Amino acid sequence: MMRDANSSNRIICFEPTRSCFTKQGETALPDPEEATSFWKKIWSEEVSHNEKASWLEDVELEFSTTEKQADINITAGDIRSGVSKMANWKAAGPELVQGFWFKKLTGLHPRLQESNACKTVYVKQMYQSGWSGEEQF
Repeated sequence: MMRDANSSNRIICFEPTRSCFTKQGETALPDPEEATSFWKKIWSEEVSHNEKASWLEDVELEFSTTEKQADINITAGDIRSGVSKMANWKAAGPELVQGFWFKKLTGLHPRLQESNACKTVYVKQMYQSGWSGEEQF
């Protein structure tokens, strides 16, 4: 039983596209026509919702004073600081590039700074480190 759980965790971590299709060691891809008809039934039907529900007013009132989050601005210093903390010969993530190369190929830093993926990783790390979301970037 533990072996199955470890195998499933490994698949979810390293092969996420396969994870939803794996069931107890079997790989079964869905029939494309069946999947298309399933989703067409759901998304093509017109649905009307109660837009005057009382709970919506409560939620709007609760969040009316909440300010919009400022855009994330990652500086070259942020990139240098993050890269300097990376271990040299361990793969940093799904791109499987070792930290050594990020440190030595400084010409990549401006492209990292511009990438949306970099911003996504930055926000994920902020939440994991206990960031409450109230601080400004």
